[in-house]
Amino acid sequence: MTTASPCSAGNASPLQRQAIRAALQVARSQHRQGQHAQALGRARQAAELRPGTVEPLQIAVNAGLEVGWPEACDPLLARLFTVDRGRAMTALSRLVEELECEQAARLLCLLQNEFANDPALGDIATKAYAGWQATGLEQELASWDLDAAACYRAARTLRPHDADAQRALARLSAPSLQAMRDAFDRRDFPDAVEHGVMATRIDPDCLEAWQVVGRAQFARGNSTEASDAFRQCTALDPEDARGWLMYGLALNQAGERRPALLAFRKACGLSDVEVRKEAEISIAALHPLLVRDAQQAAIDGDLELAWEAADAALAARPDDVAMAQLKQSLLRQNKQAIRDAWNKGSDSVATLCRHYLDKAPGDSYVSTVLARTLMRARAYAEALPLWESLSRQAPGDSHNHLQVARCCRSLRIREKGLVATETALRLDPGLQEAVEVPTS
Repeated sequence: MTTASPCSAGNASPLQRQAIRAALQVARSQHRQGQHAQALGRARQAAELRPGTVEPLQIAVNAGLEVGWPEACDPLLARLFTVDRGRAMTALSRLVEELECEQAARLLCLLQNEFANDPALGDIATKAYAGWQATGLEQELASWDLDAAACYRAARTLRPHDADAQRALARLSAPSLQAMRDAFDRRDFPDAVEHGVMATRIDPDCLEAWQVVGRAQFARGNSTEASDAFRQCTALDPEDARGWLMYGLALNQAGERRPALLAFRKACGLSDVEVRKEAEISIAALHPLLVRDAQQAAIDGDLELAWEAADAALAARPDDVAMAQLKQSLLRQNKQAIRDAWNKGSDSVATLCRHYLDKAPGDSYVSTVLARTLMRARAYAEALPLWESLSRQAPGDSHNHLQVARCCRSLRIREKGLVATETALRLDPGLQEAVEVPTS
């Protein structure tokens, strides 16, 4: 599906102006009828077609208010700020009152980043921050820890360098963290997980809680839950080599060998020498498992899985001749499947070609088959770079230059089409097809 490029009213083509009017009229009607979700979609479409125009943005913002304010509405309000600050401020005031505090904090952060010197916006943010802190304290005193935590997290999001919100979260999560540590020390892993999960619900950025939850789940054999926890650790501290190592071990335990290899390699690339040694040992142990997976997938006829496993095995041990040979065999099988599909006129040709070129970019036979398939489908914009690549690979082949010229004719790329036509005729003066390609 194609989309119209953004345009102003002055330089829009008649077709674009018609599309703008149609989208805006439908958005108005749907909004009046209370079909707010549909109106939001149409108004967004009109706003993309005419950036900087007030009405579609206003309809989109008003509709977004009625459907709970999806995150995709945030940039729409920011755009409304640039063209109608008054309406944007009115909507923002309502949003800060009605949205969950963490949603409101996200929105305020976006707007403050774009309009840092707006005093009224700064006042709204200051009042919101103070309100969330006060509400959080009230909820904390009433022992509603999770509700209090949501308020403190919103305050932290809005002012990440202010220590008050972080101290409040640390205070809230301290009992759970201590209970988690005690349970882990006595090897009561289910209890450690329970208290650790509570700590992460209070503060999702608590690295210690995620680490202990991951280790406890790993000890229990819950590899999926362990890998989820260690993935959080790597997101919070991507330079922690041991976090990547543990993530890889959990993935390997879950049978996710290729992602495990990537995690081990990441651990090897960090500065911790001790962890690097452990990761290298893990990679060496992983290699025969990847080889087995590749061979079994090849026997089962699953060429994609076999390729992925063989590729990973070679990444683990680049000198594995057998895996290199298996990859070449898989490429031959893939190419034969493309030939068979092409000869039968199968609809799978383009997909097979793209998968092949992902593995072996630039293969001239497969590129030619894909380019011809795209030409038949009149997908000239996709076919053009393929024919250009083929022309560079075989500059003396007039046919490739002729196909470039044909694509350029359909796409109305005049200069490039002229050059391609002249090159085709120079290489083969008797090429009647090139003479028939219009160049203007």
